[in-house]
Amino acid sequence: MSRLEDIKQLVAQSDRMVRETESVTGLERSIRWAELSKDLPASPDPLQKPNVLFVPGLTIKPWYDTADFPWTRTLEDHYLDVKEELSVYLQSGPTLHNYSDGLRQIAAPGTWKFIPLAHYDRKDPLTERFPKTWELVQQVPRCTSSSGFSLLVPGAHIRRHTGPLNTRLIVHLGLDVPSGTSFRVGNETRTWQEGKALIFDDSFQHEVWHEGSTPRTILLVVFYHPDLTDAEVQVIEQMEYIRRAKRQMQE
Repeated sequence: MSRLEDIKQLVAQSDRMVRETESVTGLERSIRWAELSKDLPASPDPLQKPNVLFVPGLTIKPWYDTADFPWTRTLEDHYLDVKEELSVYLQSGPTLHNYSDGLRQIAAPGTWKFIPLAHYDRKDPLTERFPKTWELVQQVPRCTSSSGFSLLVPGAHIRRHTGPLNTRLIVHLGLDVPSGTSFRVGNETRTWQEGKALIFDDSFQHEVWHEGSTPRTILLVVFYHPDLTDAEVQVIEQMEYIRRAKRQMQE
């Protein structure tokens, strides 16, 4: 069986799991989800644990070399434009989305803020405030339409967690990076650098610390795993998990 057919079967199984757990919440949902997923394929790496979809056959590693993604040079070459647009926006005194408020299990409320540009095909009206940034985001090949600015306040700690899918990677572009920040993905800890990109697989366990004295800001863009074909991406885009997220963003 081809990997495309495997993905179709995995997506169908994931869709059934979503439907069969929609009427329960909290711990009960977690237990039921674990029961339904116990026979699904899993990563041979114990630190890679996506809980919605694991596609076998994709490269398994927590960090990626940006040299293998030439378009990251464009982001780095124009990072000052991105940083300036963000600075102007923050100086206007906007109310920022407290991303951590909805993720209290991994971060204290008010410590992790986010400025969305796009999410699940929904372009945020805020993109009008960031024309140069938005132009750069659109140049990221096979972007999942999820992007924005991530801000951490001093003292923030994003506890270890994993993303839902191994079918995507994430690029971070450092904008304001004070000393005292660190970022572990898998077993390796790195830090951001101003004007430099980092690429990682968030289906690996990851954790962030900010022990500096000023906010840390980055541009974040999610894109599909380079090992996937366009046909495979189209199947994944039809997952019930993704379709429901898109509908929620439109409400």
